[in-house]
Amino acid sequence: MINRGEICLSCRQDTSFGSGKFVNRIPAYTDEEVGYTCVSCENETRLECYKICTNCGGETCEGDSTCVFCGETNFRPITKEDL
Repeated sequence: MINRGEICLSCRQDTSFGSGKFVNRIPAYTDEEVGYTCVSCENETRLECYKICTNCGGETCEGDSTCVFCGETNFRPITKEDL
């Protein structure tokens, strides 16, 4: 596994202190790499993949499954307003 240090694994930009992407960065890994994801790339992923429970607001990326927080099965896509 390759350690990319403070590089965002999605956009390949620096996430170190002073880069403007340090705050809210998220530790990330793939099968080949370990590093971080910046909040901008994470939000893109959330908009593309995640759904939000209409009952409790819990988020999932597993489609219309059962909410792990409240047990409901009603979801809607996440919008920019949810971020």
